[in-house]
Amino acid sequence: MTTPPDFAVGQVLTSAHMDAVGLWLIDKQTFTASSAYDVNGVFSSDFQNYRIIVSAYTAHSSLVSVNFQYRTASTLANGSDYYTKGWYNFTSLTNYAPAAQTNWYVMDCFNNAAYQGRAVLDVFSPNEATRTAGVSSAIETYNTYTYQFNNTHAVGTAYTGFRLSPNTSTITGTVAIYGYRD
Repeated sequence: MTTPPDFAVGQVLTSAHMDAVGLWLIDKQTFTASSAYDVNGVFSSDFQNYRIIVSAYTAHSSLVSVNFQYRTASTLANGSDYYTKGWYNFTSLTNYAPAAQTNWYVMDCFNNAAYQGRAVLDVFSPNEATRTAGVSSAIETYNTYTYQFNNTHAVGTAYTGFRLSPNTSTITGTVAIYGYRD
């Protein structure tokens, strides 16, 4: 199929129609001045892999880092089981491979809505009781800082959601979650 399917209002969709859709919007949410934004009930057995797109900015006077943690219902996976390897480029390319962390570092954002930090995370098998992995790519658009990370979460738990949280202050923005059709 060279183009996405074109569905008409009121059209009865069959499983064949739905199987033709490769990327499915599960949810899109807006958050305002949040110190910890929880997204629940988005990972399920319907999809194995997911794309998460984040746009955010802060009211803080300097750059704020945005972090990612898995969660199931009200239980946050906050042990030192998150591993990241990759690089970021502020004024020069810097390798990034810290010891085990309590979250994945996703991006930085600036204090201006016109210069939002933007990130794309692809997470693999978050709803399966196995180690999960992901890749992320981000840019902070004021200073044009760039980030590219490979991530692993070394716990075999099936998660249903996640948390986005700044390292300080609060963040405002949007998050969209898509499921990949296998």
